Amino acid sequence: NLDIIKRCIYLFAAYKAPHKMVAPCLYQNCPPYVDNWYFKDYSLFFISCIYDYTIHTQDLSLAMDLYEEMYNQYLLSMEVLDSDKMNTFVDWCPDLDKQVATLGIYIYVLKQFKYICEKLQKPISDIQNNIQNLSLRMMKFYDSEKGFFITSKGQLSVHSQVWAVLTGELDTQVANELLDKI
Repeated sequence: NLDIIKRCIYLFAAYKAPHKMVAPCLYQNCPPYVDNWYFKDYSLFFISCIYDYTIHTQDLSLAMDLYEEMYNQYLLSMEVLDSDKMNTFVDWCPDLDKQVATLGIYIYVLKQFKYICEKLQKPISDIQNNIQNLSLRMMKFYDSEKGFFITSKGQLSVHSQVWAVLTGELDTQVANELLDKI
């Protein structure tokens, strides 16, 4: 039901906690209750939801209506990416080094945001520059001898490999081999 999906996306855009990030969940009340906790990757996935809706429906009206909110989520997320306070979820595993997976998530979502901006005829140079910079950062973790992404702590995780592949930065054959091996 596309109307329900659209309404839910609008609902998430309308109710944000004081930190201005789109909340990872809303609870039913009048008005809806918004948690104060947040994860940058969840807030970025707000853009992914609009991208998926746009691709599925070929309807740009939702993206037009919520462009400013998507742009705000993009800016707020980019601020933290370059700091030591990178607050992403990726998985519950407490020992997971999220470094590569987080870069993959950012690249993945920014490519979707770039697509939306192109369709809406909005500027993309800043987004494109960030995609290139993040891709360079992520590819520094690729160990061509092992054929895997290894974090700076030496950790090899499925999370890192999958998000790196989803970015589309690897050659298709290399990506397929990596996934087969992991």
